[in-house]
Amino acid sequence: MPHAATVTTVDEYIGGFPPEVAARLEEVRQLIRSVVPAVRETISYKMPTFTLDGRPLVHMAGWKNHIGLYPLPPMDDELAAAVAPYRSAKNAMNLPHAVALPRELLARVIGVLVERQGTSERGPRGTSPTRAITTILSRGCRSGVPTPRLRTDADG
Repeated sequence: MPHAATVTTVDEYIGGFPPEVAARLEEVRQLIRSVVPAVRETISYKMPTFTLDGRPLVHMAGWKNHIGLYPLPPMDDELAAAVAPYRSAKNAMNLPHAVALPRELLARVIGVLVERQGTSERGPRGTSPTRAITTILSRGCRSGVPTPRLRTDADG
């Protein structure tokens, strides 16, 4: 793990980990960026912090056995049940290195964080977070299990 006191960029932070952990951190980073194209990156609380509209959206930390995401938003019962196996505390999500990243679930959680922040920020070419999440979900789960369709405001 990098010496947190000397890290000033997300690239430096990720680069301080063994290659297999760095690759997972980068995968989570790219997923966040694909869901929220307008996101900015900084180091806060000695870990990568993704901000939107100048406010923290989510923090990411690398650990020996997992990646942590903080904080988790309040969720509906269905999403809370899906997140439950990854929950390590009331407001934290642990993504074990020994398990494939739940990309679709992460996209949904990030989408809820954006909604809770109350932003209508759009990314390049007018991509909204909801559209980016829908794109990720439409690719389907790599395990072969069908991915539930994301409910949108148009569904009523």
